[in-house]
Amino acid sequence: DTSVQRDRWDRLSSILLRGSQSRPAARIALVGFVAREGSSWFMDLLRATQNLSRTGKICVMGFEPLDHLDPDKFPTSVQQWNMRKEFYMKLTEINNENEQRFLDWLTDLNENVLRNWKMGRLRLNETCDWRSRVFIFKARLHNHFDLNGFTPEDSVWFESFSERLRQTGGKIIHITRHAMLHRAATDHRGQFQIRDADSEDQIEAVKEANAQLHVDPALAHQDIVNYISVSDKLARVIRSFRVPSLTIHYENLVESYASEISEVMKFLEIPYENDLELLKGESRFQKVSPARLCEKVENFREYCSYFQATRFAGLLDEACDSSCKP
Repeated sequence: DTSVQRDRWDRLSSILLRGSQSRPAARIALVGFVAREGSSWFMDLLRATQNLSRTGKICVMGFEPLDHLDPDKFPTSVQQWNMRKEFYMKLTEINNENEQRFLDWLTDLNENVLRNWKMGRLRLNETCDWRSRVFIFKARLHNHFDLNGFTPEDSVWFESFSERLRQTGGKIIHITRHAMLHRAATDHRGQFQIRDADSEDQIEAVKEANAQLHVDPALAHQDIVNYISVSDKLARVIRSFRVPSLTIHYENLVESYASEISEVMKFLEIPYENDLELLKGESRFQKVSPARLCEKVENFREYCSYFQATRFAGLLDEACDSSCKP
């Protein structure tokens, strides 16, 4: 009811809004990800600060403007790269000294960058408090910054952008995971089906559909090899920025939520005290599939036996002949 919501609002406000009278300038943070690492859930946790805080603290900017480019508008990689360069550099010019300066920056970004490239606008003025401490943008950085394909001019621009990011206090979070056998048996669509579900019955139906999946172990093996390769590429890009970075593992966030999310808040320099469970309660996402592989994979014994003969055997969470009882 209204009184409960107000109480939750006040509790989180007291946690997140300490020191707001001496509010520092906003900063940009980037979240680098590949896929199936819980990044949507993670960003939703941060987005909840907007709902529960009087002035807001973290503005989640999404990632669609750069990751879903229309091939008819951007037929060449050069055009895509030119647009991304403009967008990223404009991010570092963010100014929220007051509301008008924030709106001026947002208008500049929308009208002089996104509109010029015939792209949709970011409506941050509708979703975020202009006084937010951090404006965070999720991106497949390994696709946006192809270090191996850089020309000398690209390298000069990248160094200029990195320097600008450092000067403005920019930071990067790398979200990844180490339970790769679980990841290879995960269908990413389930999390969004739960987010958009209208009832508990629908949620349970999605969970049932994502349990006891038949998984081809050879395809899963290739998925893991590819994931390691792409993750290494992402890590190299993040190191190349030479800005403070933090690596978050999905499994740690699930199993040790309080300590992990506290580390994130410390890293982003967001004031808090102790009760960040409120953010978790506001998220629209839930864990979709069972935690144990034997409950998740219908052909678990085949899956397990296959990987026992590979270098990934150490990632198996129990014996292949497990009865899979609680």
